[in-house]
Amino acid sequence: MKKNIFLISAIGLMFLLSPLAGLAQKDKALAWWEFDRVAEGRVIDSASGIEDVVDGNYKLVPGVSGRGLKFDGFTTVIKRRAEAAPKPAGDFTLEA
Repeated sequence: MKKNIFLISAIGLMFLLSPLAGLAQKDKALAWWEFDRVAEGRVIDSASGIEDVVDGNYKLVPGVSGRGLKFDGFTTVIKRRAEAAPKPAGDFTLEA
């Protein structure tokens, strides 16, 4: 049986999915990844506490604060089972 997977893929550094346009606030985010603690291709979503898989061709690079995740633009994704994915309602902002 094929499992549904929620994938986040982008060019650049992905770190926030927020319901509040223009407000990067971790305590109000639907998903927030801090890439200082990526271990064995896994990262914790600070907003939900869910451990996600980072897959593909990526690099950890120095960021504005701590480390960032540099996506290759083709293969890099953050994977989560679909039933555990955030469910935005109404408007939301995706910041990178």
